[in-house]
This record gives sequence, C-alpha cells and structure tokens, in this order.
Amino acid sequence: MKKIISLFPYGLGNDSSSNLFCKGIKELKKIATDDKFKLSFRNNKNNKEYEFNKLTKIPENGKAPEEVVVGTINSFFNKIPLWRSAKNQYNICAPTNVVSVALSSLAQEYNIHNINNDFSGDCLLTEKIISNMAADLVGINKQRVTALFSFGGTASNLYAMKIALNNTFPNIGKTGMPSNAYMLITQDSHFSHKTAADWLGIGTNNLIVVNSDEEGRSLIEDAEEKIEDVIQKIFHYFLKNLEEYVILII
Repeated sequence: MKKIISLFPYGLGNDSSSNLFCKGIKELKKIATDDKFKLSFRNNKNNKEYEFNKLTKIPENGKAPEEVVVGTINSFFNKIPLWRSAKNQYNICAPTNVVSVALSSLAQEYNIHNINNDFSGDCLLTEKIISNMAADLVGINKQRVTALFSFGGTASNLYAMKIALNNTFPNIGKTGMPSNAYMLITQDSHFSHKTAADWLGIGTNNLIVVNSDEEGRSLIEDAEEKIEDVIQKIFHYFLKNLEEYVILII
C-alpha cells in the first residue's frame, strides 16, 4: 500500500515526477540510433527484462516506477519518428519544442482536460485567444469568430457537418438521421468528409462531389445542377410515399 500511495504525492511539483522524466530522457538517449534523422530508436533485443509488449495479463507483482519508465521506453518506443529533426517534416506532425514539452508536462500535474469547464479552469480561454488571432489574420470581426480545440482536421469537419445537420434538422438528436440528408463536398476535399459522413450516419453514398477547375476552385454551375438533381429526387420520393399513403387510407 505504501508503494501505491507514493505514486500519488499530495505536494504539487513533487520531485518524483521530474526524476522519472530525467530517467526516461537518459534512457531515450541511450537507445537512440540517430538524433538527427528519421528513425529515432532501435529495439534492444538483448534486453529481455523489459518486454512489456509481450504481457498478456496484469502481473501479480508490480514493478518499481523506474523499471516501468525504462521498460515502457524499451518495449514501445521503437521506430518512432524523431520530430525534433529538421529533416522530418510531415503534415500533421508538428516538431516538438522545449516550451510545449515543458507546459504539457506541467499540465499533467493538474491533469487538465476540457471535458467541461469545471475541469479546465481558465485554460479554455486559450481557445478565445487563438480565435482572436485567427480573426485578425483573415480580417474578420473578432466578435463574430468562435474557436474550439479539436483532435484534428477530421474532428473539425465532423463538428462542422454536425452543426449543419442540427441547423437543417433541428430534432435530429431525437428522431435520428433522415434518409433524405445529402451533403456537398468539393472534388479535392479532405478524406475525413467520408469518415464523418459514416460516423454521423449520413452515409458516404449521400455525399455529392462538386467538380472543380484546374486550380481547385469549385464549379458553381456543377453545384447548382447537382443540388437541383437532389431536390428532384427528394420531391419524387415524397410524391411516391404520399401516393402509397393515400392508397393505404382508402
């Protein structure tokens, strides 16, 4: 019990966390193959003591915190790209910087998260600050802009599509997704639109692709034509069901 209690010290900024962090950094440096290019770590095949990736059940006896840190690094940190390297640049993987590493570690002291305002304190003010900065960049009135943090581009498109659905079908949360819900996406749109259509129940078959020109600009004429086709389809569906309903009443 004392060992378990020691993992949850009452004091803020307990040295145990920083000591384990330093221990982990030393281990990372020890097994790094190249700190300037792509592959950052190698498997230590001779170290059988820390093969946590082969565990199939919860061990009867726990390990010391230092062993857990070292074992986790040796078992799971292999083949991780080193984003600190200037030679590693990828769309959704930002290079790490010392300020973000320090602040993210400090945030863990409080376990800050934004499930709701009560759990995040004033940290959600950063969303407002970033929205103000974004508004300034594009020259929009700050009072008309609202931003929220998401887990990436997929979430951003998911939220936008959900807001559109709620505005179009106000009772969708109670009645569910109607069969006549369609959405237009651009020809060069992000692949996550299909993912969001699946998650939201719209269906990928109900996504209508608007063609674009050689510069990637959507063709308004094509959009208008396809919207008209959808309207006609929904209208004919309505008439067909109305006819069946009338026959049933008679």
